Amino acid sequence: MLSRLHLFEFTDQRWCPRAIRQLVTDYLGAILMVTRTHDPVAPMLAEALRDLGTHRIVDLCSGSGGSLFSLKEQIQRRLGGEIEVVMTDLFPNVDIVARLDATGRDGLRYLAEPVDARAVPLRLTGLRTMFESLHHFRPHHVRQVLQDAVNRRTGIASIEVTARSLHSALLVLASPLVILFLTPWIRPFRWWRLLLTYAVPVASFVVLWDGLVSCLRTYTREELYELISELDDGGSYDWVFEQRLVRGAPLSCLIGLPKNHDDTSGSRDEAVARL
Repeated sequence: MLSRLHLFEFTDQRWCPRAIRQLVTDYLGAILMVTRTHDPVAPMLAEALRDLGTHRIVDLCSGSGGSLFSLKEQIQRRLGGEIEVVMTDLFPNVDIVARLDATGRDGLRYLAEPVDARAVPLRLTGLRTMFESLHHFRPHHVRQVLQDAVNRRTGIASIEVTARSLHSALLVLASPLVILFLTPWIRPFRWWRLLLTYAVPVASFVVLWDGLVSCLRTYTREELYELISELDDGGSYDWVFEQRLVRGAPLSCLIGLPKNHDDTSGSRDEAVARL
């Protein structure tokens, strides 16, 4: 396996035009919604919420929101009750912010103000989730993200569908063709999205480049556990990492939960087995 390379990604840059960043996050969200690759993590997230005694998910680095729209319903069915999902990002997706505010969808919010995953505001309590985003952080920043969750005694779950493998890179190479097919169906409709996809293929190039770099940036199980071992948690957290192929994609999930006095390990192991 290749060593991890933290190369340049367009959407990480503050100077990246908002339209380009929104294009990339919209495409990623649309692909994940269509393939439903994240569906197998619903049991683990439901179990984590039950263990924490909360019905709120605070999603970090949300981008376009992606799979959370469908996962919310699955998690609610498993819990037998409503949950609240609060989406956040350092660069909030203005279209999604406006759409959720306009529709008033129950239990779904997207904060308009920037939120840094390394220092989440105290008022945002609940299970923290990160979809396709942990690889954007350098190792010392990953420690900060995880340590902030530990300091607040809350749970955190990181889900990725990339890996440092030839198989993952080949899947990314197909993304420009997928983009050409999906673009007319992405909502809200934007003329400039068609322009930057078909007339000037900026979108395909950026998605392809950032996707390949994401593969090279993705952390392995061993690297994540090494970072976890450096946290100041006093052995008060349980960490579980699972990985499997889902519809051809290498889905991985890291979950950290504070230990409690209840014996919940059995139910958590059952959720891991379902993944």
